[in-house]
Amino acid sequence: MPITPLPEAPSRSTPATFSDLADAFLGALETFVTEANALAENVNTKEATVVADTVLTEAAAAVALAAANYKGTWSDQSGAATVPYAVSHLDQYWQLTENLADVTTKTPGTDPEWIVIGTNVVQATGFTGGAAGDLDATSYIGLSTGRVARVVSGTLMCWYVYNSTSSTAENSPHVIAPDDIGANPGRWLLLGMGPLTVTYMADKVKAHGTEPTAADADAIATAQTPGGAGNLTLTASPYTPDVPRKITITSDADDSGVTFTITYKDENGDAQTSDAMTGPSSAAITVQKGGVDIWASEVSQIAISGAGTGNITAGISDGLVTFDLGDGGVHTITPAADFTYRFANWPASGWEIGMSLVITNGGAVDITDPVEVDQEDGEQPTLTDSGRDRLVFATLDGGTTVDKMLAAVNLS
Repeated sequence: MPITPLPEAPSRSTPATFSDLADAFLGALETFVTEANALAENVNTKEATVVADTVLTEAAAAVALAAANYKGTWSDQSGAATVPYAVSHLDQYWQLTENLADVTTKTPGTDPEWIVIGTNVVQATGFTGGAAGDLDATSYIGLSTGRVARVVSGTLMCWYVYNSTSSTAENSPHVIAPDDIGANPGRWLLLGMGPLTVTYMADKVKAHGTEPTAADADAIATAQTPGGAGNLTLTASPYTPDVPRKITITSDADDSGVTFTITYKDENGDAQTSDAMTGPSSAAITVQKGGVDIWASEVSQIAISGAGTGNITAGISDGLVTFDLGDGGVHTITPAADFTYRFANWPASGWEIGMSLVITNGGAVDITDPVEVDQEDGEQPTLTDSGRDRLVFATLDGGTTVDKMLAAVNLS
């Protein structure tokens, strides 16, 4: 990568040309810095490629050596073992690193005298922390130079190669040390990383259909007048709505003299019990827990504290819709009731990712944004009552702040 030569430098010994030469020289420095930085980046990239090629070549050589000295299944071996010596065990191939008087005393996968060979890839779902699925939770025992790992975390995929001689300080995600490595050398070195763009291409669409369905005042329990304390008869046991819903209780008379307590599962599937709700009189009540409207993904029981007065029903109103980026980067929806929405599986902070929402008849319902959503002037865009609109959401920080933009109105 060539660098443009700098012009002649000014000299105080020739005052007549000093100003002109100084202007030209200083003006060329910006281009020089840009080209020098580009050259440095190119050199660094090639250096990383050479390192990766070197360790992978060494790994290929180890595989070839082991193949020529394969002895069979480790459990079938006995007696002395002299390097080079390779066996299979636990659905992997292992190479011995030092001579053994008795091969049965050292177990592949347990003892460091054996190292894994071959092209099997370590799969992980996290980087550091030592939890199950994290790359650093993979024991260094059995790892050898050239072993490859893939980490898929949210929408980010990273490839690593193991270098058994590296003692570089851990710097996730670029350098990761196995948790049990101690002071020994051995590091996972990052080969490449990027977003899982295939998962979020526009051609992968999650269709929500009519979600949520229309509000229904007696979807959970049809009209009934209990003669005493007990439980309302449900239309299904348990009752499961299309999406997590707010729960309402109505009566055509004054039932404020009794209370209702609902046993349900929340939007995350966890078992809950509502507040004891004072019964309805002139208007429906919305069931709460801790003074906040609940989202119920399942209702198993509605208890009444005493005899009812009027015809009591239990139903569903607003819905909670989840836009999961793991399902696709484009979502379509035709809501028939007011709804609140939430997101799932944004990528890790540091990567920009977007989601497109095609909404039909969105102006006919009330839509509540989650707290992390920012929009122009802090105001909801006006959607079409009968027609298609497109909204776009984007985040740079893993979903902590999500920008919401109206991309198109009344598409036709």
